[in-house]
Amino acid sequence: MSETGFRPAAVEIGYAWPGLREIVALPLIGLLATVCLGLWATNEGSANLIPAVLCVFCGVGTAWLGGSVARAAWRATRGRPLLTLDSEQVVLHSARVALPWSNVAEIRIVNRSPDGQTAKLIVFVPVDADRAVAGLRGMSRRFARSGMKHVGGPIFVRPEDMTSPFGEFLNAVRALTTVPVRPAIDPRTAGRIIGRR
Repeated sequence: MSETGFRPAAVEIGYAWPGLREIVALPLIGLLATVCLGLWATNEGSANLIPAVLCVFCGVGTAWLGGSVARAAWRATRGRPLLTLDSEQVVLHSARVALPWSNVAEIRIVNRSPDGQTAKLIVFVPVDADRAVAGLRGMSRRFARSGMKHVGGPIFVRPEDMTSPFGEFLNAVRALTTVPVRPAIDPRTAGRIIGRR
């Protein structure tokens, strides 16, 4: 609830193009690695088992990542939201993962800047991890489980991926829910998903 007592029905946060441009490079790197492994696997006309297996795994991972990036780009070009917050839940549309506020223990801010204007990662930490993934299937379930393993929550987003400034995002959260917003206890919770910047 905001200071004026007004609670917005919903807040939609769009995709920021600078953030999308960064992640587009990942499937391209994966594609290059797949091609190199494929060439290695068929070197000199004979099949090599280890590079062939690596090529398959790399190809599958690249296809999954490429599909996710393509979907995000498609949604961005049509003005669809990246994230929706309403009085009932938060939804990360790019991964098709939703988390009701009743199952959000805290919103964890990882590596907030000294001036408070941005951060490295925003994580929605669940009260019950099993319930958070109970209704998910396929890529959405894998995304959520990976997020909980590496950063502590099934929904996580980088501020630079959002069209809304970090401060406005925090104001929207506070207007919609009483879930606490806290800094990460251990900065390493950023994990391997986003790496070093």
